[in-house]
Amino acid sequence: MLNALVLEYWLDAQTIRRDLVKEYFNISNGYMHPSNKPGLGIEINEDALTQYPYRKMHLEYFSNDYKYRYHGDAT
Repeated sequence: MLNALVLEYWLDAQTIRRDLVKEYFNISNGYMHPSNKPGLGIEINEDALTQYPYRKMHLEYFSNDYKYRYHGDAT
């Protein structure tokens, strides 16, 4: 059943998604097919969370260059 006209997701997030989520939604022919499992239907790989520690950052949403600015960095 179609319940959204547009679905956006990051293609370049495949690596982190593959590491952190044990089984992701099936995406094929332009459609996302969610799991029948309870909740969102995903299971987090908690052992992999240590590979991606939290880093406080500030994203300039309305600047011309859209640079990520990590707190503590010189840039």
